[in-house]
Amino acid sequence: MKAKTINNPEFFHRMAELVAIANAGVRNALEENRRRRIPIVFSLLGKIYYRLPDGTITQKSPFKG
Repeated sequence: MKAKTINNPEFFHRMAELVAIANAGVRNALEENRRRRIPIVFSLLGKIYYRLPDGTITQKSPFKG
C-alpha cells in the first residue's frame, strides 16, 4: 500500500498550530506539577519513571494505593 501525499500548506500550518498548543499545555502542566510538588510521570523505552520534587528519578511509584 502506498502512502498518500499531502500537498496542502494550510494542512501543515494547522498541524503546526495544534502541536504548538499541545506543547504549551504540557509545559503548563509540568510547571504546575513542580509548583505543587507533584511527581511528574513519564515513560522511556516502555518503562514508567517518576521525577520527584527533589529531582530524583525512580521507577518506584511515589503514589499511595
